[in-house]
Amino acid sequence: MKIFCLVLVFQVVSVVGAFTLNHQQDQSKPKSGKPISFQLCIVEETPNERYEIGHKSLWSGKIMYPVTDVMFNETDVESTYVAVQKKGDEKTVFILVIFKKEIQDRFAEFTSAVINKRLGIFIDNQLVSDPMVRAKIEGGLFAIMSNYNEDEARNIVARFNQQKK
Repeated sequence: MKIFCLVLVFQVVSVVGAFTLNHQQDQSKPKSGKPISFQLCIVEETPNERYEIGHKSLWSGKIMYPVTDVMFNETDVESTYVAVQKKGDEKTVFILVIFKKEIQDRFAEFTSAVINKRLGIFIDNQLVSDPMVRAKIEGGLFAIMSNYNEDEARNIVARFNQQKK
């Protein structure tokens, strides 16, 4: 199945074109039985009075400091998928996250209010990506672009899906 969507990537929100989506949610057993921890907040490169300990981003390599409390977490997520974009011999792996219907408007309002700020995406308390929000994100769908390989991304998605059962 090919889809087109707005994808939140490292520095811009842009249309990335067609990519392959595993339309069936990954039903495989996760390699780790522990529940997934997923959190979104605003981060910046400067320490602040509330958060003096930084987190190294797996994606950008920068040390980032939370500025806000957690704004969204795993309980707000409806579903997750693995998407793979292929360009020649190169392959980019995304984790697509779809928020629950009742959360989607709040996420759109939130992203509208934080344009030109960095969104800290934490999985299992590890900062996996810190993209700059460049536009309001509507529809409750965004993609996490990190340095995960396809197997790691599938394991994360399996853990999300296992938690939903």
